[in-house]
Amino acid sequence: MEWLIGSALILIASTSTIAALAISGIIFLVLGQALALLYRSFAQPQEVAPPHSRDSVHSS
Repeated sequence: MEWLIGSALILIASTSTIAALAISGIIFLVLGQALALLYRSFAQPQEVAPPHSRDSVHSS
């Protein structure tokens, strides 16, 4: 009976660890996207890469 309680505790600990890792990964992704948007809105390198129009690209 003790092994059942131990395995249940290990299962709860592992699932909470996986959930915490997933949540922190999502938070880092959201923060990265927000920082990228802020960087794009403040620093716009127009002279480095001119925008290409989609009409100039010929699709076959």
